[in-house]
Amino acid sequence: MKKLLKGIFTSAVLLSVTACGGAATPELKEESLTLEYGQDPYDLQLVDLLENYDEIKDEYPFSIALFDAKDQEIKEDLITEDVLLQVGEYTLKINYAEDTEPLQLSVTIKDTVAPEFKDFKEKVSVDYGYDKDLTKLFSAEDMADVTIRIDGEVDTKKAGDYKVTDIAEDGSGNQTEKECTITVKEKPKASNSSSSNSNAVSSGSSGSGSSSASKPSGNSGSSSGANSTSGGSSSGSGNSSTGTSGNNQQACVVPDGQIGNSGKVFATREEAHEWGAAYQLEHSDILAWYAVGEVFDTCDNITGYTVEFGYWKN
Repeated sequence: MKKLLKGIFTSAVLLSVTACGGAATPELKEESLTLEYGQDPYDLQLVDLLENYDEIKDEYPFSIALFDAKDQEIKEDLITEDVLLQVGEYTLKINYAEDTEPLQLSVTIKDTVAPEFKDFKEKVSVDYGYDKDLTKLFSAEDMADVTIRIDGEVDTKKAGDYKVTDIAEDGSGNQTEKECTITVKEKPKASNSSSSNSNAVSSGSSGSGSSSASKPSGNSGSSSGANSTSGGSSSGSGNSSTGTSGNNQQACVVPDGQIGNSGKVFATREEAHEWGAAYQLEHSDILAWYAVGEVFDTCDNITGYTVEFGYWKN
C-alpha cells in the first residue's frame, strides 16, 4: 500500500543573492518540509526545491546528499522498497559549487496514515471450542508493521454471537477500527454409540449390585438376581450409581476434551476468570489471551468452568 507524499512547507523564501561570477545564487523555496513515511527524499526534484532553478540550472553542477540527526550521510542506494527511511528528522544538503557551503533543507519524516483491513468480514464463525488465536481471522496492510487485536470477550466454549471491535495499529500508533460479530457454533451433540455404551454399563452395574445384596432362600443364582432387580430391591437400588435400576437411566459423565489447556476446572465462572487473568499476566511473554469455557457432562449439565490459553506466534 503506497502512502501519499505530503509536502508541508513551513518557512519563508530566502532572498536572492548574486554570485561573484555573475550567476545568481540558488534560492530555497522553503527551509523545511515534511514527507510521509515511505517517501524517499532522493526522489525530490530540484525544480520543486529551488525558487530560481530554471534560471540557474545550467550554471552549477548540482548534487544532493541526505544526513541523519547525527550528521551521518545516508547513501541513496540504502533506501529501497524493503528498507524505508524511518520516521525522524533529517537534513537534505544541496551542493552547487566548489568552495561554497551547501544549501540545507530540514526534512521531517512522519507516519500519519492508518493501516487498512484486507478482505474484512463483518461476520465470521468458529467451531465450538475453537482454540486458535482469533486475531488470525483478520489481516491488515500498511507500510509499517501492523498489530491486530480484538477488543471484547469471546467465549469459544459457549455458543452465541459476540460483538467485538477489531483494531489494526502500526508502529506509529495509527489505528483503524472495525466492528465485527464472531459467532461460536453450537456444541456438537454426543453420538448415539456413546449413549448406547453408557446405557449398557448402567444396566449391568444395577443387575450385579442387586443380585449380590439379595439372597432369598429357595431361588437359585441368576434367576434370583433377575427377580430382585425387577422387583426393585432396596439394597440393590441403593448400590446402583445410576438411580432407580428399573428405569434404565443414562449415566451423566464428563467426556474427554472438555478441559482447557490450563488443566484447571473451577466451580464458578468468576473464579476461572480471576485465575486466568492473573496467570496470563504473569506469563504475558508467551500467552496472548485467555478464555473461560463451561464444562458439560453428557446430560448437558454444567459441571464447572475451565480456562484456555492462546500463545503468541513465534
